Amino acid sequence: MSVAAVTLTGYVALEPKLWFTKQAQTPVVNLRVGTTPRRMDASTGEWKDGPTSFFTVNCWRKLALNVSASLHKGDPVIIRGQLRMRSWSDNGKARSMVEIEAESVGHDVAYGFSHFMRGIHPSVLAAPEGSALAAALAELGERRDNPATEQGSTELASGPDPLGGGRNDDSAGIPDGELASDGVPF
Repeated sequence: MSVAAVTLTGYVALEPKLWFTKQAQTPVVNLRVGTTPRRMDASTGEWKDGPTSFFTVNCWRKLALNVSASLHKGDPVIIRGQLRMRSWSDNGKARSMVEIEAESVGHDVAYGFSHFMRGIHPSVLAAPEGSALAAALAELGERRDNPATEQGSTELASGPDPLGGGRNDDSAGIPDGELASDGVPF
């Protein structure tokens, strides 16, 4: 069996939205990712942008939960997955679309830094009882009384956040005096 494996780098074009299938309540995120090739113009020595292409990337189950909690519009991403052809009929007219079924998604750290946190995002663990999200977590085998979060704490069971104790600023984990005037680490 042949598989059309693909690796895509680009930027998240729209804010990811988490939704659930009607029957099985399976978590899904559909991402729109844009990518613009750049080429050096030999005659002028300047970089020129090529045409932007947009792709639909489908994320399912635990990957969908993590993507919805981690990615935002404008984030640089690397996506690994498989090409899939989806066909349907629109008023008797045959339509088709090529999509990417994601196997893994992550920030492209060539353009900045990211903080990885193993497990489920704390905001997902706070899902209200009886909600579709709580049901999806139960189906995936995640426990609401996760030992990694004691009474609403967002610290990991192994100890505090090694990059700054949960601070949510660009200097988290960087010692004082090691930021350039523009806030970018040396």
